[in-house]
Amino acid sequence: TAFYTVDQVIFDDEELTSFEVGLKSTLADGRARLNLSVYDYQYDDIQVFNQNGPFTVTFNRDGEVRGAELELQARFDGGLDARLGVSLLDTEIDPVDNLNIITGEITSTKQELPNSPEFSVVGQLSKEWALQQGSVFLTGTGRWIDERKLNLIDHPGTRADAYSVFD
Repeated sequence: TAFYTVDQVIFDDEELTSFEVGLKSTLADGRARLNLSVYDYQYDDIQVFNQNGPFTVTFNRDGEVRGAELELQARFDGGLDARLGVSLLDTEIDPVDNLNIITGEITSTKQELPNSPEFSVVGQLSKEWALQQGSVFLTGTGRWIDERKLNLIDHPGTRADAYSVFD
């Protein structure tokens, strides 16, 4: 028995209306750069997928993606470079029907888009030493990604925890 009919699995083209404003600024006598952007994406018929049981289906919903990003780069004396990036993200799509295959209950609620963490940060420090022939660099990077959904089914088993990575 299929969870969806043929009409439910035929999907339309996405249409995106996007608005974005940004700022690029050079600071500290050219040794630093600041980039800021704020955006709002309005989707008509965004193509999303959902998994119910063993079936994955693509379909359309209207949605909105709003966010802001900040990037700061600076060069300090002695060959030290620093970078910082911060991202804020808010996503929402129109209600999606989710079938509980055990109880048969269908729930319909607005959802956030999968793999869309609300907050993320990345930082990097890099040191350069000049040699007679070339240079040597030492770089360290760290990032933190907020928790996020992996699927439209709103269940703890379909969420990924926040995590950090340091290189």
